[in-house]
This record gives sequence, structure tokens and C-alpha cells, in this order.
Amino acid sequence: MVDGQSIVGQAYRYDYRDPKLLQNTAERWVALTYSWGHPKSESLMQLPGDDFLSNNAGYIPMTTEVASHLLTPDARDEFIKGFSADIFSQAYSGNQASVFRPLQMLEPERTETGWMVEVLGERHVTTPSNQVGILVPVHFEIYLIATEPEDK
Repeated sequence: MVDGQSIVGQAYRYDYRDPKLLQNTAERWVALTYSWGHPKSESLMQLPGDDFLSNNAGYIPMTTEVASHLLTPDARDEFIKGFSADIFSQAYSGNQASVFRPLQMLEPERTETGWMVEVLGERHVTTPSNQVGILVPVHFEIYLIATEPEDK
């Protein structure tokens, strides 16, 4: 280059992703999906509101809806249906708040199609009758693949 400067480039495979990026993506996905509500004296949630979306099976937090866009379209629909019916139904009625606390993100492991990141943490779950709440240990295996952006 000009003035004696040089540039060093490193070749990466097209689907390479930095391990820290993979860990951060997995951690944020779990935090967005499994944190909702806020403790108050009478109810744990302000309902209904702009923070929730309605679907065929019930309601989901807006943060969960945002996080669900990392899923493939077919898996996304099933996940949202199961999440609103099985996990979030008690919370939407104002009977539960949840905050995910990450404890450890293990190094990503390469799989045949992408990477697997183990997320270890705990959910702090509170109810109107138990404002102190309980800690629920969680262990997620998040599988990630590199994809091309969709054309819109």
C-alpha cells in the first residue's frame, strides 16, 4: 500500500462465527424468552398492554416474540404455541414473574450443521403470594446455524 502501510487479511469460512458472538446470542435469546413481568404489590404484571402479543394459544411477552425470530419459521410457530400454552399461561394471568440470570455460557461446540452452546443459569420466579420467589436452575442447549439473510 501507499506510505509503507500493509493490511493483513485472514481467511475465514463463509459460515464462521466468533465464539463470543455465539455465546452472546444464546444468552440473549434465553434472557429475552424467559424474563417477563415485574413484582408489584397486588399483581406481578400490568395486563393487558403493549408488552404482550395475542396468538391462537394465548399470549406471549413481546420480548419472547422478538427472540422467536431467531428460530426457523416452522419451529417458531410450534415454539410460540407451546410457550404461550404451557409456560406463559400462569404468568399472563398475573400469577408469575420470571427473570433469567445467566451463570455460565460454555464454549460453543461445532456440530454437523452449526454450533451448540450450553447456557447454564437460573430463573428467579415470583408470585403474588411469594414475592421473595424461588430460584429454578436451568440448562439450555442452544443450537445455532449460519444462514444467509432473507431477501425482503
